[in-house]
Amino acid sequence: MNLDKIITISTRIFKFLAIDFNFDESGKITWRKILPWINIFNLVAYSILCNTFFVLDEKIEMAKAIFGISIGAYLMMIVVRYFVTYKNQNKIQIIKMKLNRNFTKQEIEMDNIKWYFDFFQLYTKMYSSMQSCSMFFFCFDPIQTYITKGERILPFIVKFPFDATQMNFYPYIMVWLFFCHLIHILTVVANEVLLYGIITVLSIEFKLLRVEIEKLVEKKDENLKMQIKNIIKRHQELLAISSNIEEIYSPSFFCNFILSSIVISFTAIRASIAYDPVELVFCLMFCSVTLILISLQCFFGQLLKQCSDEIAFAIFNCDWINFSSISSKRILLMFLMRSQKSSVLTALKFSEINLGQLTGVSNQRKIIKTIL
Repeated sequence: MNLDKIITISTRIFKFLAIDFNFDESGKITWRKILPWINIFNLVAYSILCNTFFVLDEKIEMAKAIFGISIGAYLMMIVVRYFVTYKNQNKIQIIKMKLNRNFTKQEIEMDNIKWYFDFFQLYTKMYSSMQSCSMFFFCFDPIQTYITKGERILPFIVKFPFDATQMNFYPYIMVWLFFCHLIHILTVVANEVLLYGIITVLSIEFKLLRVEIEKLVEKKDENLKMQIKNIIKRHQELLAISSNIEEIYSPSFFCNFILSSIVISFTAIRASIAYDPVELVFCLMFCSVTLILISLQCFFGQLLKQCSDEIAFAIFNCDWINFSSISSKRILLMFLMRSQKSSVLTALKFSEINLGQLTGVSNQRKIIKTIL
């Protein structure tokens, strides 16, 4: 079991999206450099242009216009994550290489480590299935309406500056919308699986380091010092990896918190006045998907913080009091002082990414709803 194995689906999707984490920084223009920008352009056009025309349409009631803004905000979250991954693919590849080691069977079986792998694999399957179902709902309404009523409609809330239901435009518009939605789904799944896979393995490394610290026993003085030195060196490497993850994804975390508050607020407003049961179900599903996205982000942030906090407890609980070497005790004391500072992810240093921030998102949602 290793990192590459648990994020296999993410790696395959990124290759399809022309992101192979081996970015060529030379000035040579290649198709694999152009395709990601085409995908970004399509997502931006899908999230801003179409919804802008919808919101500015005087014939559309305000409630639907507000819902159009929430869809645009949600898609912008996807655009930001895609752009962040594309621009930092070399840094992400370095992180993957540092964490990509094969865990032994003994390591997996100790301290419930296997549960982390099983949970992540279950999450990957469920999340991928949920996003795949959204593609079905995306295509269902236009197809069902055309078959039963013979009418040509566009999926979701999309508005063009021209009549897109005319036969001259409709097939091409539907293909483009289908392509944009497919890119959106693939981007969400690939990015979430990649990021949370890295955080899961990093958290496991902290737990294994904790077990190693708790087993410290004094044999020979030099052997003990060397063992402590190796542990501290590994701890520094894990902290550096955590810092790199923070540097790469912090802007994305910040945008997720801000935009998710807008999405949840505006969708809740639309759901509260929806008369059509189908529209109400769609609003609730859309709001639930956004809540799941932000909840998973907070959960894995909390997981990393909790596992890094265990290092300090492990140092205190090891057999240090029976060490005869004063220098070894001093080293452990310095190690204890440093390990008390948690390894945390933040949203541009404004707030930490943990389960407590779900309350913050809820408060922001209430403020936005009150203003509206």
